[in-house]
Amino acid sequence: MKRNFVAAKEYIEKEFPEMRGRISGGNYPTPPTIEFLQQVLQAVQLLAMALMIFGDGLWTNVFRFSQVPEWYFPIKAYGFPLCLAIFFILPQALSRYAATGAFEMYLDGKIFFSKLQMGRMPSIVDITDPLSKFGLTPLSSR
Repeated sequence: MKRNFVAAKEYIEKEFPEMRGRISGGNYPTPPTIEFLQQVLQAVQLLAMALMIFGDGLWTNVFRFSQVPEWYFPIKAYGFPLCLAIFFILPQALSRYAATGAFEMYLDGKIFFSKLQMGRMPSIVDITDPLSKFGLTPLSSR
């Protein structure tokens, strides 16, 4: 999603050549809750892979349990649908929230557009109006 910011910056630098090197910004970071859930999902995926490789022996041979836990058997009975959820569905759902595509743009340290606040990509007017207030004119209007 970094391409959203880069595309907007390239447009500004093309239309306002005097702005080259003066536009800064970046993508909004992934929310901490989503990062935590992604780490938990990775741990669950590793456990699922170990269960696929070692089977019931994982509990008795690796973890040294005296017997396989009772709660494991219902999970084992629905192994295929759970694997689909763990390896395909949940990662897709989390990635939707991780990559927001939101970014903010600054001119000399002052914010002039925030996709996070607006909830959309900037239009031509969203870009040219703030820059016009700084006394700049786009090349297409000269």
